[in-house]
Amino acid sequence: MSLHRVSSTTSYEHVRNSSPARSEHTKMSFNPAGSKLMPPETKEEPIGASKVPKAKRILQVSIAVIYCLFSAGVVFGYAALKPVLVKEGVYRELCDEKEEIIEMERGGSGTCYEQEIRLNLMFTTAAVVTNVCALPVGTILDKYGPRISGIIGCILLAVGSLLMANTFTPQKFFLVYLIVPISILIVQGLIMPGNSYRTVGEIMAQAETAESSPRFSNGGNDARSRQGRYERRESAIDEMTSLLGKGVNKQQQQEEKRKRTSGVWGAQHGRSAYQQIRTPWFVLIALFTVVQMTRINYFVATIRTQYEYLLGSDTLAEKVNHVFDVALPVGGILSIPFIGLVLDNTSTPFCLGLLVTTATTIGILGVLPYAWSAYANITLFVLYRPLYYTAVSDYAAKVFGFHTFGKVYGLIICLAGLLNFSQSALDAATHKAFHGNPVPVNLILLSFALVVGVLLVGYVWHKSRTMHREQLEVEAEEAPDVIMPGAATEAE
Repeated sequence: MSLHRVSSTTSYEHVRNSSPARSEHTKMSFNPAGSKLMPPETKEEPIGASKVPKAKRILQVSIAVIYCLFSAGVVFGYAALKPVLVKEGVYRELCDEKEEIIEMERGGSGTCYEQEIRLNLMFTTAAVVTNVCALPVGTILDKYGPRISGIIGCILLAVGSLLMANTFTPQKFFLVYLIVPISILIVQGLIMPGNSYRTVGEIMAQAETAESSPRFSNGGNDARSRQGRYERRESAIDEMTSLLGKGVNKQQQQEEKRKRTSGVWGAQHGRSAYQQIRTPWFVLIALFTVVQMTRINYFVATIRTQYEYLLGSDTLAEKVNHVFDVALPVGGILSIPFIGLVLDNTSTPFCLGLLVTTATTIGILGVLPYAWSAYANITLFVLYRPLYYTAVSDYAAKVFGFHTFGKVYGLIICLAGLLNFSQSALDAATHKAFHGNPVPVNLILLSFALVVGVLLVGYVWHKSRTMHREQLEVEAEEAPDVIMPGAATEAE
């Protein structure tokens, strides 16, 4: 999962110059079930980020990045963990000695079919649970805040480490890994915020509430009421200025430009989640996400065995695996600023087209039996993976809106996670039907992804053109009539 790329500075000046009857700013919720199904919140009211020293906020962000890297690495860095488990003989008892000898003679790592299936199933299950947990995690985060969510995560991480230590041979590794959840628990209590900081939208909503409050609108014309209303509005505006800086108007103009550039902003805004998921906007992005996530996780889990077959050498496959282990986190970090530039300055159809083109190129490189294609494949893959996750959330925010973001995006990720169990069938087909050859399965996934991707890009491109034409028609209808110079004289 990744963070969406849509900020909210819209209508900043609107707070100063008018008093709308209702708030136009909805708090972004990560709760897929919707706030109406939740009991009243018991946590403290969030505070504005401007009230926390800047140095402390930078420290909090830095710590969050570090502990996310160490805690998420167990699942998303499974390509590095799997060779260790193989070397330590995890599930080796399931192997037939004759089958293992044959595998060694082929130049493989000595894993048999049953061992390979179970090792890959570990990753598949972890990836599925990670995505499905987006549903309850969103609810817990909204209701109890980030500190309680973090503490629950620490407990789960510690329990998982103990289970792994008691189950598999490399006990020392998993016992030492307990340092990670313990460290996270300490920083959650000492440094990290107990509640989420207030967003710009929430601050603006506070100012608008002050403006439209019955206390001020009904009999509240005395000097004290007007002064109280003024102070609340100015406090909210000062807080926004502190967060966004003095160039708020410029930021608002940039935000409006990004919305126009996307070409699909607001396509499904204002509709219920049930209405949204019945449209091609949802169906196509969900299918695309399912296929791409399956391809990504399948590659992460099987990169070593795939290149053992393609390159015909365990030594070369091991080198490729080591490069991948390093490149995966590094590529994710280095690609972050470029992802922002692409999503902010290009249209959504272009971004989706870039995803489909890159995914297709990766698929082609992934079936070529050459070392150079293996390293080229890895390079593109580690750059594509964060772009893909961020682009999907960006699409959901721009097309479906913030009001239903938790439900719609959570459902997309949940479906993709559940259908990732198909990896077991792909493993079985590779080892049994195709005798260890990964090319047929990769070509099947590549073909399906290409078809779905072309349909998605074509639909979004067509709709963006339709929306642009409709917008021009509306602007033309609303434009005032202007008499051409000299027209009146000619008429006389």
